[in-house]
This record gives sequence, C-alpha cells and structure tokens, in this order.
Amino acid sequence: MIYVKYIWHLHLSICTNNVTPPGDSQKQKNIICIILLHFVISDKEKETNKVKSRFDGPVDSKGFRILKYQTQDLTKEPEGIVVDILKKNIIYNEGDIIAINKPYGLPSHGGPGVKFSVGGLLHQLAESLNDRDNSLQTLHLIHRLDKETTGVMLLAKRAAVAEELREYFVKRKVVKKYWVITKGIPDPLEGVIKIPITEGSLPNGIHRMILKPEYNKKYWEVMKKRNVEEAQDAITQYKVFKHHQSAALIECQPISGIKHQIRCHLGFGLNTPILGDHKYSHFSKLAPQRLPPDMLTSLGIRASKVRHVPMHLHAKSIVIPEFQNGQNLMVSAKLPKHFLINLRRLKLN
Repeated sequence: MIYVKYIWHLHLSICTNNVTPPGDSQKQKNIICIILLHFVISDKEKETNKVKSRFDGPVDSKGFRILKYQTQDLTKEPEGIVVDILKKNIIYNEGDIIAINKPYGLPSHGGPGVKFSVGGLLHQLAESLNDRDNSLQTLHLIHRLDKETTGVMLLAKRAAVAEELREYFVKRKVVKKYWVITKGIPDPLEGVIKIPITEGSLPNGIHRMILKPEYNKKYWEVMKKRNVEEAQDAITQYKVFKHHQSAALIECQPISGIKHQIRCHLGFGLNTPILGDHKYSHFSKLAPQRLPPDMLTSLGIRASKVRHVPMHLHAKSIVIPEFQNGQNLMVSAKLPKHFLINLRRLKLN
C-alpha cells in the first residue's frame, strides 16, 4: 500500500506540473501519467481481487461464500431436464427393481405448490427407459425420502413387486444407513437413541415431529396436552465416523421408520442437528440454524447467510435381505457434490 500511495502522489505531481520530467515536453508528461496511472489501477485491482478470491466459487461483496447455489434448483428447470437428471441418476436397474440416487430438492410425492416430484415423473421416466416394445408403462414408488434428502430410492417396475418390497419396509426387514454432517459432536460417539416420536406444532401453527419420552403413569397428570400413548416407538443407531472442531460425520441406522426420525433424534435427542436442517435446530421456534464461529470460518460464510446452507442428510445404502432368489439386495449411492465439498471444508473427509 505504501508503494501504491507513492506512485499515486508521483502521478499527481507530474500531471499537475508540480514535477517536471526530463525533456519537459507535454507528450512525455502525458505518457508518464498514463504509465503511472496504469500501475495504480493494477495494484488497486489486485487488492480488490485478493478480497473476492479469498474463497473459490461464488462470493458476496465482502468475499464470503454463497452456498445458495451449491444445489440445483430443479423447479426452474423444464420437465424434460428433470426427467433426464433422474435417468442419469439411476444406480441400479436389474429385474423388476430400479434404484435412483435422488437429487436434492425433489420431493417424493406431489402436493400443493409442488412443481415436480419423483412420484409425479414416474410415467415419464418409464417412457425414457423403454425399448422398442414399450413394455414399461410406469414405475412404482416403494418408500419416500424428504425433499432435502439425497440418496438411494427404490422403484419397482411392477405393482406386485412394489407391494412385496413395501412389506419389507413395514416389517422393518430393510437395513437403511444414512450419512449426515452435524453441528456439534454426539456424546457418546456411538450409541442408540430410543425416544418415542409424535407430531407436534409450534405456536405459529407449523407442524413438525417432536420427542415424547416415556414417563411413568404417575407423572401423566402433570403433562400438559402430551399423550404419550399417541407417540410411536423410534430407535436410531448412530456412530461418529470423524469429528473436527464443532462438526461431525455420522452414520445413522434407523431401526424404525418414523417421519423425520433421524432429524428429530439428532436435533432434539442429542442436540446435534444436521447441518442445514433449519426445521430441527431450535426446540421452541422455526428459524435458520446458528453455526459456531469455527464452522462459519471453515465454510467461509457469514452468520446471516446460514439460512442458505443445504441440508446434509444422505441415504447412503439400502440392504434388503434374501429378496432375490434368497440373496441380499444391496444398493449404495455416492455423496452429492455439496456434501463432498463441505465435508472437505470442515476437514471431515
């Protein structure tokens, strides 16, 4: 900066006739002014670029990362593109079963305000997979994944196979494993969460799942509007693979299949919510997640922009025992790009 100030003052002195260069011609003065101005502008650009290029990828005016664009907004794409994405994300296609690596931001089912869903695009996906005989008319959903959850999702080519597979899920014969990045480190690093879950509501009327620990009957009378009998048993096994500072990479295996089970158990049971899960980060309100300073620094984001952090919940694998001729069916899915990038930035890889 001292060098830049010196050049700038020299430029002003010559161009305002305070200093006369050798030769004392106006042409020489003009040339020197242009050269000195070039040095000043170049150095200022370097200083600006140094701030903006502090991190790779899109940054804001202060040089912090913008994670809003880490995941693709499929609602802005035409239907044909979304179908092509699903087709490219097929990771298993044998016999009557297809498995996809579900992309981020795509719901399993349609509903009010939903433009695209996996269920709503099954007919189009089947048509794209057809050979000349057009034997595949549609596909059938077996189970669901949350809109912000990525990973293994099973589909069936025939209704009878779909029904058979659903029975495996209902009877809890399916082994499902999820990988998550959490804010906070579970203590202990490995264990089983066994806390019943039911649906509750916040003061603003928004519904979400809540924990309902089992109480002895003599305490029921002091529990306000909490009917434990309505809660469903929920069991989640977990194991921390790696942790660094305030973040952890965890594998979760839900033994039961309750809605939002992993999110609720980690967020409310262990107080280690999933990174980017803004729905289960606060006990009494619905608000963007708050991250500790070390995670903000590692991710390169501002606290006010944490609301743009995508959720890091990935259905890594599914095992269906003795399904095909007495053999296990096992399918696994690679981690999505945003998960891998932030895994590395948090030093959890």
